Amino acid sequence: MSATNEKSADHVVLRVGDADVSVSLTDAAVIRTALQEYVKQSNYEDRDALLPWTQGTPRIDEDGTLRIGPWVLGTDGKQLYLRYREPPGQFAGKAHKAILKKDGDAWSVSDLVMERIRVRK
Repeated sequence: MSATNEKSADHVVLRVGDADVSVSLTDAAVIRTALQEYVKQSNYEDRDALLPWTQGTPRIDEDGTLRIGPWVLGTDGKQLYLRYREPPGQFAGKAHKAILKKDGDAWSVSDLVMERIRVRK
């Protein structure tokens, strides 16, 4: 995740492409609704298990990370996403990554993918 140097109680700024994108707590509430709707309407493998984890209250923690329940806002430099990393099992874990899109003031989820995470033993 690439956050900004700017810390605020009501927004975070992340670098996406050549632009800084500001995401406020108001935006986060809209993003949460978009995430909930996307998961509800999807055929995603873990849909039913994931739905309760989309209910969290948006907040910005002390290190400047925007969170929606266990989901964390991040960027890979090309796109914004929310990631929920499940607690690892004995040998592997998984994370769920919701790709975000913004069109004007409207936020949406364009895709939801699973990432396998190897646990070191």
